[in-house]
Amino acid sequence: MDVVEAEGEKTKATVVFSGDRKRRLEFHWRESKARRIPEVRIWADESTWKTAQGIAMGASLERIVELNGKPFDLAGFGWDYGGISKGFAGGKLETLPGGCWLSLGFSASTGAPDEAYSKVTGDETFSSDDPNMRAVKPKVTTITIGWGE
Repeated sequence: MDVVEAEGEKTKATVVFSGDRKRRLEFHWRESKARRIPEVRIWADESTWKTAQGIAMGASLERIVELNGKPFDLAGFGWDYGGISKGFAGGKLETLPGGCWLSLGFSASTGAPDEAYSKVTGDETFSSDDPNMRAVKPKVTTITIGWGE
C-alpha cells in the first residue's frame, strides 16, 4: 500500500492492521521486491505498541534520556524531518538486541512556550539537554525500528 513519507513522498509499505490505529504497523522494505531488510514504523497517536525497552507513544524526552543513560541529539522542529533523533550518542538505545537500530520522532507538547519553541526549530541539531528543548516538553510521536545499515 502507498504511504506518505517526509516531504510528501509516497512509498510502498506492507501495512498490518491498517484500519486500527491502536495496532497499525508499517513495514518499509529497503529491498522492496524481495521484501528484505525491513524497518517497522509506528506512528499513530493511539498506538498501543511498545519497544522492548518500554518506549511507547507519548513517552517524554526525559524518559528517553533516562532509558538511554545519556543525552542525545535530535533535529529541530518545524520541518519534515523535525524532531527526529539522530542516533543515541553511544547510549543504551544506540544498538538494540539482534543488531536493530531505533529512531524516534518527537513533537513539542501542545501549549509549548513560543519563545523556547522558536529556539529549537529549523534544520539544525539540538541536544536533548538543551534548556529550550526541555521547555517544549517533547513527546514521542513515531517509533522506527530497523535492521542493517
